[in-house]
Amino acid sequence: VYKRQVLFTCFCLYVLCIDLLKGGKLENIDYSILVVLISFFFVSKDGHEESCYILSFIIVSLIICLYFFTYGQSGTVEVSEDGRTAWKDSNYLGNVCGMGIVLAYNVLVNNLYTNKKFKYLCLLTVIVGVIMIVLNASRGAFLSMTVAIMIITLFARIKTSSKFGIVIAVSLSAVTMYSLGLFEVLEERVMSDDGTGNARTIIWAAKLDAYSQLSLLEKVFGSGYRRQGYRRGFELAIPGGFGFHCDYIAWLVDYGIVGLLFFISLLIYPLKLVWHRPSQRPIVLSLILFLATCCSTLEPLTAGRLAYWYFYMLIVLFARWSSQQTN
Repeated sequence: VYKRQVLFTCFCLYVLCIDLLKGGKLENIDYSILVVLISFFFVSKDGHEESCYILSFIIVSLIICLYFFTYGQSGTVEVSEDGRTAWKDSNYLGNVCGMGIVLAYNVLVNNLYTNKKFKYLCLLTVIVGVIMIVLNASRGAFLSMTVAIMIITLFARIKTSSKFGIVIAVSLSAVTMYSLGLFEVLEERVMSDDGTGNARTIIWAAKLDAYSQLSLLEKVFGSGYRRQGYRRGFELAIPGGFGFHCDYIAWLVDYGIVGLLFFISLLIYPLKLVWHRPSQRPIVLSLILFLATCCSTLEPLTAGRLAYWYFYMLIVLFARWSSQQTN
């Protein structure tokens, strides 16, 4: 598998060069992509350990859920000195949990489980995980999970009656959860939005303004990790000025047009591997859309969050192994 990761290798070299030349040091993203690149060397070609990789994400998600239910309520909301309440960063937590939920749902709907214990573990993860996502009240995580589950259900190779059964079960579950008040915090966050996505559009405008002030060379090849984007955010004194809240804008500002094209190519690459495998294409598409949606409101990949990079690695491996199978 590792011999075919030419695109990812070139991407790593590009990011490393930009950070070293512009910043003079390695950043979190550099260490993360290097770890993932090295990890490819320890993967089998036939994919016999595929279930183990999927299982690891599912177990991590389940552990996160149990931790959240045990300790999460004590740290869900923080209050500033002026009395303003704000949720701690539940977005990254929710999306990491969402990875296991989406994988578990994929296993259940597409009958990828190897035994009944694995099946029941996936079912438990989906049920507990969805409740956690709702209580966690991360709109981004809820959206990412919903988009992926819709794609999985719509294109799953199961009977139409089974799809209707899933829709009915999900609808009844949603009504029950709503009647129990589980959606209250999430609903409050949605209703309290002022039309800027909690200042995200303001932040994006500031980052794009920073990009417009770069030289032509920096617009094409970037200015290095957070060099201009952070600075401009602080200058404008906007909420969240030290972050991008969008991976796509982060790649554009930090690594230029070339970096953004590299990033988009990475997202498309797994789908290209299974393009001629209709049975596997929807599964890979759902996983890509989950990650792509995460990146639209957060910056997990440019921030070098290793869990997200390993999830991308899993998508590539699943696509690669699926492309070697017959329909």
